[in-house]
Amino acid sequence: MHYKPSVCETVERFRCLWARESPDRVLVKIDLQNPDTPTVMNAMSKVPRFGEMVDEWEAGFELNRPLGDDNLPVVYGELGGYIVGGFLGAKVSWGAGGAYPEKLILDMKRWRDYVRFDEGNEYYLLHMNYLRYLAERSAGRFGYTEMIAIDGLNFLDCVRHGDAYTDLYDYPSETREVLDYASDLTVKLVREQRKLVPPFNGGRFNFYQIWTPGKTIFISVDAYGQCGPEVFEKFGRKYVQRLADEFGGGWLHVHSDAMRLLHTYASLDGLVAVGLEDWIKPPFAVDHLDEIRGMTGDVPLMINIEKERLLAMIGAGTLPGNALYWVSGVRSADEANRVAGIAHGYRAPHARALY
Repeated sequence: MHYKPSVCETVERFRCLWARESPDRVLVKIDLQNPDTPTVMNAMSKVPRFGEMVDEWEAGFELNRPLGDDNLPVVYGELGGYIVGGFLGAKVSWGAGGAYPEKLILDMKRWRDYVRFDEGNEYYLLHMNYLRYLAERSAGRFGYTEMIAIDGLNFLDCVRHGDAYTDLYDYPSETREVLDYASDLTVKLVREQRKLVPPFNGGRFNFYQIWTPGKTIFISVDAYGQCGPEVFEKFGRKYVQRLADEFGGGWLHVHSDAMRLLHTYASLDGLVAVGLEDWIKPPFAVDHLDEIRGMTGDVPLMINIEKERLLAMIGAGTLPGNALYWVSGVRSADEANRVAGIAHGYRAPHARALY
């Protein structure tokens, strides 16, 4: 792979991590992009101009090409996850993060009158043509994904906007009907997209620019993070579990302000890993590693961490293993390779492994 000559070695490290064969080892994801103007935002600000979008992605990949860490050159294969609202008939506008659909379902009692999926829909065709464009341009150079699965409460948020959260109480029966519809649609969309997104070395690329095994699907539970565990049990578990079952495993994306739900999420079957992201706001997962370990057991994790803290914990032998660390504060390729070499050579004491 042009932008990651060591891709096969990186994939093998991921294979061992996700298989839970490396409880004392750590992987590191490093990116030399400017954190104030990250590649993903530069690219998504160009939606829906395919060529300009991928030019931005490739500029970022070129910065990281000399790195021997575990970050991979992977393009988000989407024009904004909520474009699914456009697939169903909503008018879409384009903004800094991609597609922004108007509120689609205006009356929950008549929700069926508002949603209609048509493979001739202009936004669906645009999205599928983007995947075809990526298939051609990526050859031998970089990987790419399908769009994020907008399922469960995330889907309701897409088609109902802020009313989604009161709908859980005002229209519980209709909400379940909408979520059942969304579940069927999501599975169909993923299968259709994957006809245009090839596997790589027995697995698939993930939105966090990593590799996951088999048919593993990236699952976001963002909207449930605004709610208590009872909402997930009543309106979420069924749909998240279905995705993990349908695709042979789920890689769960969780913002760290929803850490209180980890014990609930960890009881799902088929979890490949849980990725905790806390760049946006505290609490910071790295400050709660023992608590997280107690809730997630032997499930591998992704954790954000600053470079100096990573190195200090490695030096003290206190950095838990069984994890991918997303490292910030690295400013050069030489520094990145030094950090990656130290991390890859580290072995966590058994008592500090994240399991």
